[in-house]
Amino acid sequence: MSSSFFGTIVIAVTILFVSNAQAADDMYPCNLELMRPTVVSSGVADATGVTTSTVTGSFTARAYVEDQTQDVNSPLRFRWLELTAPAGGAWGALFPPTSEFYYRIQSIEFPQSTEVMGASYRVGFCYLGPTAAIAPGSSTDASQGSYDFVGTINTGILPEDVPYQGRVTGVCDLRSAGANQAARGATELFPTVLDADAQWSINLGALTSGEMSFDQIVNTQVAQAPRFCKINVEVDETSTGSRPWSVSLNESQITLQIDKNLL
Repeated sequence: MSSSFFGTIVIAVTILFVSNAQAADDMYPCNLELMRPTVVSSGVADATGVTTSTVTGSFTARAYVEDQTQDVNSPLRFRWLELTAPAGGAWGALFPPTSEFYYRIQSIEFPQSTEVMGASYRVGFCYLGPTAAIAPGSSTDASQGSYDFVGTINTGILPEDVPYQGRVTGVCDLRSAGANQAARGATELFPTVLDADAQWSINLGALTSGEMSFDQIVNTQVAQAPRFCKINVEVDETSTGSRPWSVSLNESQITLQIDKNLL
């Protein structure tokens, strides 16, 4: 069976911040992961008589990336990178977890050419928490407080043709907890180790055309403002049927923010 091109998903990302302007926090897309669909068919490959094989067609993603390890004047500072999902139903990542904070993804495209559905996508977001904000003559750190993680996913028109479900997971390294208790330094742009002082998983259920919103408390103790966070937005195609030809281009939008609760 020959493979065919079915269309492209373009991910548009909007990052919003409402927290103290002096806090110098930052969030950006920093990784992407893919999992190919697999099919199960009768066979004699093992004792159970079941063989799992990768479906026909390629499954790749393209990302336009700012590589912060390169000099600002280097031609490699901004470039396109491509990720091909591995065979066998395993996740493949553009960057390893130990280095993903070094990369800022500007745009992402998922050309779809697998003949059946069942693929999975993850877009990772790296968050640099607020630095200390202490005014001269004051002992109060204005960056301390309770922080909320808020977001929306706009799935575009594609769920009318391809059934999706979504999940958002997060892990944060907090001040006054774990191994790293101080506020993030102004020049501390990458965590040495990301302590899992706060974790969450939000099941979005079936994604339909339009927006889905979610809200999660990051920290409840004001002294434990976030230092660094890693957030994954995962979308899974829930059908393993034939991929429809009807969609040639779809744009989805992810809007995220971590802000200080002013109440």
